[in-house]
Amino acid sequence: EATSSVVLNKGGTAVRVVEYRENQLDNSTSSVGPLISAIAATLLFTHHLPLAMFTRRNVFRACSLYFCMAGALGLLHLVDLAAGFSPQFAGHQPISARELRIIPATPSPSRTIGKRTLPPLKYRELDDDDPETVGIAVQTRTPPGFSTKDALQLQLQEQTPRSGVNVPLVRAILVNQVLILALASAVAAVLLTVTNGGFDWTSYASSIFDWTGKGGEVDLFDFTITTSRLGTGVLGAVPVIILGSAIERSDKREFANVNFSTIIMVMTLFGRRTKPEPEFLPPRLRNKRVPVTSLSDVFIRSFAIASLTGFCEELVFRRIVASLIYRFTGGDIITALFGQAALFGLGHASNGTSSTENGIVTSLQAVNGLWFGTLYLLSGGDIVACIIAHAIYDLQVFFFTWLAANEQIEYAESKYLEPFDNETTRELQQVRTPRDIVQKCKKLFFTFDYDKNATISLSEIRKGIAYLALETSMAAPPQSAVDAAFKKYSEPGSDRLTFGQFLNVFVALTV
Repeated sequence: EATSSVVLNKGGTAVRVVEYRENQLDNSTSSVGPLISAIAATLLFTHHLPLAMFTRRNVFRACSLYFCMAGALGLLHLVDLAAGFSPQFAGHQPISARELRIIPATPSPSRTIGKRTLPPLKYRELDDDDPETVGIAVQTRTPPGFSTKDALQLQLQEQTPRSGVNVPLVRAILVNQVLILALASAVAAVLLTVTNGGFDWTSYASSIFDWTGKGGEVDLFDFTITTSRLGTGVLGAVPVIILGSAIERSDKREFANVNFSTIIMVMTLFGRRTKPEPEFLPPRLRNKRVPVTSLSDVFIRSFAIASLTGFCEELVFRRIVASLIYRFTGGDIITALFGQAALFGLGHASNGTSSTENGIVTSLQAVNGLWFGTLYLLSGGDIVACIIAHAIYDLQVFFFTWLAANEQIEYAESKYLEPFDNETTRELQQVRTPRDIVQKCKKLFFTFDYDKNATISLSEIRKGIAYLALETSMAAPPQSAVDAAFKKYSEPGSDRLTFGQFLNVFVALTV
């Protein structure tokens, strides 16, 4: 499928660049599916009941039919989504190939100038000397001084987005949350219809979705935010935020890798808040516009993702899944509580990551699910309080992780550009380490100087070595070796390293 086309027509020459992206996802299901589901549900509904009978029970029946239809289509979309991102289907990259065709103003098969297959472009200049770029010389009659390559560069530069937000990825997250809710609702409706021999369960659905054990009823459509619900939700978010922050601060290599994955995910979603200094950009990008993201833009999008995620996941796991487990286990609250927590944790497992990282993530989310379930029971079956707590937790993960990551990157870049002080310069003259290793260590040193005091602690150096191993795919040295090297090169009685000492540790562990 051709995803974009740039056409230049100057001096009698037409240059058309067509990008071909393979294994793109077909989102027609997500857009047309709700409409088809609504029509089908309406036809089925009006077939059995007069249209004028808009009672609460009949409306609930119509909603159940709608979610059955939408859930079936949503399942097909999720399968398509999994196939599109799976390495077995999509190859090594989601965008695996691009073709360039340069065609004269009156194209014909015999006058096609060139065709070649290229790897995905990643901030590469259109340079004739670079065999991996699209700078193919065009041998045709053009006015003197006209450069096809420069004109094409200008066109592509004008298309550079002003914001660093990855809009397609944000949209995919939001759509997938809605599809998961529709699918869970459809499965629940089918199970209840089959086990009850029809739609009679819709008349007492408010009691089916209550698993508090009190024998009451819940208002399935009450999502009003009151002061008491807001207070309960804010307090309910505190324990999970504390737990997540403890894992984030941990210098254990497995926890550090999970934290790095979260940072990479958030930066991929929202990008940088400031343009990097020219020294940190390739020469071909230093005079070009680099997308940056404003604070308000990130907060609004983080709030949207967190709110919708909290709403959909709480309805799925704390209301639908837990209620079904409670119903089919004979009213066992403990089984419902731990069952929904286990499924919530498994739902956050990621394909393509290590088993260790998946184990940490699923365990953490299972604990979060256990707490949200407990909050549901303690609040008397109030799903709104759980939604608020979940949304606050996700907002903290997205927004404040992005803030902290950008702040640390900006600090590291500014310190990297500063010259060494006299004492550090004398230390470097004594060790005579190659300049490229010194520069690499300097960047790593300030990247993990979290307290910003130009020294690095044992905990920070553990994270730094873990990140270096993750980034370069090198075999990470054992943590005991890192601790031993730290002890060897640090001053007696000191728990921190200067840059010169850190350089010795880095060389001892990696060179």
